[in-house]
Amino acid sequence: MVTGNSVIKRTYIGKDFQDVMELPDLIDIQLSSYERFLQRERLRKGEAPEMQGLEEAFRTTFPIESPTGDMVLEYEYYTL
Repeated sequence: MVTGNSVIKRTYIGKDFQDVMELPDLIDIQLSSYERFLQRERLRKGEAPEMQGLEEAFRTTFPIESPTGDMVLEYEYYTL
């Protein structure tokens, strides 16, 4: 049984370690990923978007055809 007078010796592990690596700017990572997804800079310059991001999502999804085949929805381009 533990009495009120006993002392428990505790060992702290990792207490004296310095930072191992610098933390990345997580907001910047998200923003640059979103910019690559939209390809906003290419669209501003009037260039055709590369086959990645939003362009790739549209190109691989369209054309969409109705079950009866009498209607087709096609994708041409997107603007921001």
